[in-house]
Amino acid sequence: MKLKFLMPLIAVACTVSSQCQTLADPPSGNQAVYSAVPPKDRESLRQATENFVKSRESEKWEEVYAMLNNEQHQTKDEFVKQMQHAARLIYFTPLNVEYYRPADAWVVTGCAAFEPPPIRGL
Repeated sequence: MKLKFLMPLIAVACTVSSQCQTLADPPSGNQAVYSAVPPKDRESLRQATENFVKSRESEKWEEVYAMLNNEQHQTKDEFVKQMQHAARLIYFTPLNVEYYRPADAWVVTGCAAFEPPPIRGL
């Protein structure tokens, strides 16, 4: 199964709720969040999500770009330049996985912490 991610996975789908902890105590992973995924696809979705998050955390923008659906038809160079100004992802912990039929896609939501981008010119 080939998986592609929409950028909102990290930007919009990261929910802030009472389930999220402080930055000093990020929530631990819970494999049960993938229980809605059919067993044959479960591990590949979990691993793909983990790889996407690790690439986003370490700001490996070329790797992130390769995993994106790229519905905006953005070139890799445009994407990398844009992301160099993005807030740095500290952590993302999946809390829920649901199938979204209109897009024929799995939506992974969870808790995230970001570090604001540096202020340029100071």
